[in-house]
Amino acid sequence: MNIVVIGSSGHAKTVVNCIEKEGQHEIIGFIDSFAPIGELIYGYPILGDENNLLSIINKYNIQGCIVGIGDNWQRHKMVKKIKSITNTLHFISTVHPRAELAKGCSIGQGTVIFSHVNIGSDVKIGNFCLINTGVIIEHDSCVGDYASLAPSVTTGGNTLVGDFSAIGLGCNLMHKVTIGKHCVLGIGSTLLSNISDFCIAYGSPAIIIKKRTVGEPYL
Repeated sequence: MNIVVIGSSGHAKTVVNCIEKEGQHEIIGFIDSFAPIGELIYGYPILGDENNLLSIINKYNIQGCIVGIGDNWQRHKMVKKIKSITNTLHFISTVHPRAELAKGCSIGQGTVIFSHVNIGSDVKIGNFCLINTGVIIEHDSCVGDYASLAPSVTTGGNTLVGDFSAIGLGCNLMHKVTIGKHCVLGIGSTLLSNISDFCIAYGSPAIIIKKRTVGEPYL
């Protein structure tokens, strides 16, 4: 399938690597509003921005796309924008060949699973998620739509990560804990108890520091 990558920054480049290693799709180029048309990134050209998307689809016979934006809320906004422009593009997912997926797990559309991820049995990963390098998600857990787990996150079994939540580098989640929607768990935290929606927490053990709003930057 001919595809385009939406975005061309650092995160998009890691997505390109994953797609190339998987070998299921042909990358035609990037869609980016902040880079000059024709600029080459890893040999792939900037084709234009979202306003040119329909003409790019027709010109290059594009059938699919993947949104290479690391921020959960900005990724959501871009997906929404693309859907408002066209309903013909398929949002692909990509799984690095060095990831391990156990029986019974499921991966939503638009989700990226990076290298050395280990996903246990009957885990459900939502749509447009980022599961970064070295993440371990144990059995019967669930990750909501547009959530992201940074490198080296480890969860116990039966954990739940809510929609749009961001789990920082190297965090550990005890089995059966729940993180609500639109939460942020800070780098290196150890979570031993549930966190409600719209919270920022960190520490070992992690405690809630303050509330946050929809779309508030978390990096």
